Amino acid sequence: MAVFTLMAQGVTLANAGNASPQLTFTAEFTLTASASLTGIWFYSPAGAAGLPDQCVLFDTSTQAEVSGTLNASPSWSGAAASGWVKCTYSPVALTSGHTYLVAVHVPPASSDGYGKTSAFWTTGPGASGIVSGPLSAPNYSTSTLQGAVASGQSSITYPTITESGAYFGVDVEVTTSSAVTGTGSTAASKPSLSGSGRESMPGSGGVRLPAPGLSGAGKESFPGSGGTVAPSPSLHGAGWTTVRGSGGVSLVKPSLAGAGRAAARVSGSGAIALVKPSLAGFQQAPAQPAQTGSWWGLVSVLRHNQQEFDAYQSMPSLACPVCGEPLKPPPNTPAGAATELYCPYAGDHQYHEPRDRVRPMRPSTGRPGVM
Repeated sequence: MAVFTLMAQGVTLANAGNASPQLTFTAEFTLTASASLTGIWFYSPAGAAGLPDQCVLFDTSTQAEVSGTLNASPSWSGAAASGWVKCTYSPVALTSGHTYLVAVHVPPASSDGYGKTSAFWTTGPGASGIVSGPLSAPNYSTSTLQGAVASGQSSITYPTITESGAYFGVDVEVTTSSAVTGTGSTAASKPSLSGSGRESMPGSGGVRLPAPGLSGAGKESFPGSGGTVAPSPSLHGAGWTTVRGSGGVSLVKPSLAGAGRAAARVSGSGAIALVKPSLAGFQQAPAQPAQTGSWWGLVSVLRHNQQEFDAYQSMPSLACPVCGEPLKPPPNTPAGAATELYCPYAGDHQYHEPRDRVRPMRPSTGRPGVM
């Protein structure tokens, strides 16, 4: 499961005064993948004494409310003047390719304040639009509906007034999820991963795992029991591969290419045939003299274990250690730019990498270890 918002609640707005006459504020976005609405956010600036009394999604193609999204008495996660507050929704399915307006209605009151940033969608942070996961918000030159408002209506209304790209602190939260599991006799199609992450393909019974192709840094794990055939994996970048199995196991020659250090670990019981691996561009342990006796290979196993541990320690965190969500850069970060990563989950831990990274310790030796 992954949670996305347009602003990641990292934008602050100045108080623009009271909402008299009463106003509907909006922000436009398009979904590039299927997702579910799980929240609407509003920025309540310092000095505000009230919060929106209604919130909804509009479908721009029909200007109608999206079924199940109108909340006529929202319960907000915080008090007025406390910054970003959220109205939580039970998931409402949204359609990929559709364009929506997220909207809130602010009632009139002499002391109620709302936030505003002028020219946000023209020359400000949204001048090039904003993309966050499946959410894509256009700038004002692409859509003059961006930041539009409605004025003087007693209830939430589809906007008719353009505001020249101003932003009024309205945001949407969507959730996406995908999972594939199975047991029994299974044929898993070849996965292809680009970037950083981890792929796990568990199965029981007769299992055949095709060769995966990975680009970037990560980990590939192929656990299984019974008769297992793990074809040759091809890895580009730094990482490691672990293949486990019990019973009759045949491990096909892996081919690894890239720079850094790699370790291959193979464990299993029964009749095992290991084909010589071929490594290109990786540091390899020097050849060891032939060993005899019941403990042969112990030194090599320990050395490989240390190499795996060293490689793991050098890798940056790929997911939030608190909730498991993938870490991501802030909105509008240029491709390839060095930046701090953060957890996009709108919870209370606000994890940032590398600011909050804590290197775990091996409890038995006092040395850094794997969590």
